[in-house]
Amino acid sequence: MNFSLRAKTASIIVVILFLAIAANTLVDSHVFIEEYSDALRSRAVVVGKGLRSDLDRLLALGIPLDELTGFEEQCREAVATYGLSYAMVVERNGHILFHNDPSQQGKKIAADLLRRTFENVKETVYPYSDGETEYYSVVLPVFVPDMGYVAAVEVGFPTDVITQKSRPFIRHATEVAVASFLLAVFVVFFMFSRWVTHPLGRL
Repeated sequence: MNFSLRAKTASIIVVILFLAIAANTLVDSHVFIEEYSDALRSRAVVVGKGLRSDLDRLLALGIPLDELTGFEEQCREAVATYGLSYAMVVERNGHILFHNDPSQQGKKIAADLLRRTFENVKETVYPYSDGETEYYSVVLPVFVPDMGYVAAVEVGFPTDVITQKSRPFIRHATEVAVASFLLAVFVVFFMFSRWVTHPLGRL
């Protein structure tokens, strides 16, 4: 009966330790993924604002938007420098004026995705899929005096970047959790044997 009581007590302690360590690992992993996602989105917003600022300076010279040339070079540079998947300038109707990929220029994207940006008059972050890859896309409206919001700068990065970055962290966190759990179990059984089992045996 004493053995049964000791076994039950030790089992309860081990289960509590396991649940506590597992919960801590899950929370840490979730927090890391969320914070890293926010950091990537914030960086994309900053890059997009930089492109929009360059575009604003050109438009301030009085050059019509559809007569600008060479801005695709800034888009390519942004993609190469900051590890983005794409960067482009899109007219309000969805027509692509500039793109880091020359083959995409002249094509159209869904205009309803831009509508939210123009309605909110601020940057919009939304998930986007081309049928094969999932992206986070950041859209920033471009304002022209006397004309209003005529275009948007859009930049994006693949969501699997977050997965690739978080996978090593989760693996490391899991390894630490397993090692901590095994150490905790050893300590519990050692202390339980030293301070409970032996005294009860002597009694």
